[in-house]
Amino acid sequence: MLSLLKLMKMKKRKINIIVARIFKTFLPIIAGCMVLIHTCAHKMNKSNWSLLIRYHLNKYPHMEFVDLYKLIYQGTLGPAHLGTQYSTIRTHLNSEFANLEAKNCEMIEKIAADNKYLRINLYAFKKAEGNPDSLARLVYRSCKKEPEELEKIKKRMKIVGDVIKKNSPTEQYKHYLKFYNEIEQEDFPVPHHSQQYIAEYQPAYRVISQQVYQKYFDNCFTSK
Repeated sequence: MLSLLKLMKMKKRKINIIVARIFKTFLPIIAGCMVLIHTCAHKMNKSNWSLLIRYHLNKYPHMEFVDLYKLIYQGTLGPAHLGTQYSTIRTHLNSEFANLEAKNCEMIEKIAADNKYLRINLYAFKKAEGNPDSLARLVYRSCKKEPEELEKIKKRMKIVGDVIKKNSPTEQYKHYLKFYNEIEQEDFPVPHHSQQYIAEYQPAYRVISQQVYQKYFDNCFTSK
């Protein structure tokens, strides 16, 4: 029995040694693959945001820097700046909704490369006879604080700068850097659309999360 027990212990030690050698051999390879995956994901994310920014610039050629900032702000933080009072959210939405003309237009607009948030066009929503109280509840459900929010905004605003630098005159890029420095010094305040953007496009929308949209949006057309 003793010899058998010793033999089993020896086999176990040998197996442990082999496993340790294999782990030591492949650990650098595994670590390298993880770094490569992270790098590729970062580049893909940056590319997706660049495409989104260019899409909005093409769709809304009268966008100013503050409108691009609003795109990034809403695409990153959603409607969190509206607060956590459903009654306030509902009151403001109903007030705006009552004065809108129903129109045939695109109801959903992409504003985040990761699809986390989207804009609901109120003109199209009214045309579809959506219930504004129900939509207000979706906005309320979407008001959540995002982790590392300022860092995300900084990174994505840098991508905005890259797009402007590649596609605009040098002087335009300098103006953008000045604008960025100003909002950074103010700790990235809540933005409002430029007067030019409002005059050209008459924006009317609400931002909700993709998750809330998928779960509850259909309810806006079934409960009055």
